[in-house]
Amino acid sequence: MSVKFAVLGHGVVGSGVVELFYKNKKSIERRAGTEIDIKYILDLRDFPDSPYQDKFTKDFNDIVNDDEVTAVAECMGGVEPAFTFVKACLEKGKSVSTSNKELVAEKGDILLAAAKANDGDLKTRWQAKSDDTNEWLQVDLGSLRAINTVDVTWEAAYAARYDIKVSKDGEDWTTVASPAGKSGLVHTTFEAVDARYVRVQTVTRGTAYGSSIYEIAVYGAVQANAPTITPNSGVYNGILS
Repeated sequence: MSVKFAVLGHGVVGSGVVELFYKNKKSIERRAGTEIDIKYILDLRDFPDSPYQDKFTKDFNDIVNDDEVTAVAECMGGVEPAFTFVKACLEKGKSVSTSNKELVAEKGDILLAAAKANDGDLKTRWQAKSDDTNEWLQVDLGSLRAINTVDVTWEAAYAARYDIKVSKDGEDWTTVASPAGKSGLVHTTFEAVDARYVRVQTVTRGTAYGSSIYEIAVYGAVQANAPTITPNSGVYNGILS
């Protein structure tokens, strides 16, 4: 098993991360007990003299949609587009590291909430604001998928009513279910629909506290072709052979 990661930005910080990684690659791999390599370096500029030319991309989608990339180092600086990129990576279940103080100061609570709701750990949770009407948590599936099931594991502070919404583009949303919430797992199925984005949006609180989610799980619809049956000609005599 090997680990592939991406570096967002190739300025002073990003290029330093890349150089230090390759300088200490063997030592890092020995400590980690596995092979590790950089698969992508994201930057809009060209670096024709770089020894890492084959790793550069100008398209963030190459990174966020690549399941081989399990970790990302954010080295861009500033709030945008760093926030949008980091949030998208967290929603895809990728690990993210950053030393971007401005990003953490302004958007750290949102990013932490996104990480906790997609980390597979039922000890961490996302929490809405105390006045949580229309607060929502969103999952990016990476591409269009046929889905028909969403499981939400609520903390004791659950939403009495919430909407499950889907979208193909992240802009136009369709409500596919409006379940009643409860503390614990709520399993919801609906007619299969093609979607890339899935949103759990609170409508009313079930307690005096802001609604809180431990985990969201989205499941694909199983598509099966009807079997073709070709009967043999003849007279049925009660015996099958």
